[in-house]
This record gives sequence, structure tokens and C-alpha cells, in this order.
Amino acid sequence: MGENKPPSDSQDTRKQILAAATHLFAINGFASTGVRKVAQEAQISLSMVNYHFGSKQKMLEEIIAECGLSVKTVHESTLGGEGSLEERVRAYVDAMTELILENPDRMHVMVSEVPRTTPEMEEHKADSIREGIDTVRDRLLPEAAVRSGRSTPFEIVVPLIHMMVMAHFIHKPTIERISGTKFGESFYESYADHISDLLLYGLVGKP
Repeated sequence: MGENKPPSDSQDTRKQILAAATHLFAINGFASTGVRKVAQEAQISLSMVNYHFGSKQKMLEEIIAECGLSVKTVHESTLGGEGSLEERVRAYVDAMTELILENPDRMHVMVSEVPRTTPEMEEHKADSIREGIDTVRDRLLPEAAVRSGRSTPFEIVVPLIHMMVMAHFIHKPTIERISGTKFGESFYESYADHISDLLLYGLVGKP
């Protein structure tokens, strides 16, 4: 990233700053990353970074908003789409897995930094993910309740669904060290099926 030339286009500049911030927040943590370090990583002047965002808090807010929009799109196109419960859950897990693999740094920021953000950001976070949660609550859980004969609160199911998909990626370096295995493309070809089976059996019972 440090080798990139500063882009002249305003939107490209914002994207490059956010990419640098996301990477640094993921590897060093939000609290340990200063705006000056983000500017150095992005190869963009500090004044330009301040012009676009003003503070690293604004960068984090935009990272959260972008991630929330991506997750909302996945929810609507999979869980809120057509097909059986099984088909929609499998499509969701597959799409979320692709989303994480495309931008693992963003996933790490969402997991490590979002739970520790300041109280004033709580409504901002809620706005970013509210519609995605509504899709799970309104489209997935009623059908699961009919199939299983029991109702599980969405406050339990929504975090569980997300963490089932993300847990492997959070602990990936440790798992690779313990197992002596480097996870490649072949592993992730069946990853979504394994997670989907675990999730579906937990929701509706094993057939």
C-alpha cells in the first residue's frame, strides 16, 4: 500500500485513505493508530487526510457504514430473497464468506473495534446494521420457528449467525499454527456448506 501514488480524484483519495486506515486499525488497533500514520500509509498528505475526514473517528464511522451497507446487501439478496430456508441460509453464508475473503482487514476492524466504540457512536452503528437485522428477524426467524416448533429471540440469533461465519477468520492464525495447515482455496470451497449445516441444524433441528 505504501508504494501507491496519491490519486488525484477526490473519491479515489477517500478510498485510499480508508483502505490505509482499515489496514492499520486491523493490525495495530484503533487506539494505537494516529491520523499521521494513516497519511503515511496512504502516501497522502496529512492536510488532505484531515480535509476528507477531520479525525480518525470519522474514518471508523465510514468503515462501519460501508461494512453495514455491504452486509445489508447480502442480507437482502440472500436471506430476504427467493428460495427455501436452506437455500437462503446457504446463499447467505456463501456471500458473507466471499465478503470476508475480499476484505479481511475490514472484518477484523468490525470485530475488534466496533464493540469498544464510544457511546455517541451507538446510534450510528445501529443505523448501519438495522435493516440487515430486520431481514433476519422478519424473513428468517418466522419460518425457522414454524419448522422447529420453537421461537428463538433475534437478539440471540443475529450475533450467532454473524459469529459462526466470522469465528474461523478471527482465529485463523491460531488454528493454522495448531493444525499445521494453511487454509487455501480448496478449504473455502466447502467452508460455507459446513457453516450452513451447523447453522441450519441449530435453527430447525437435524433432519
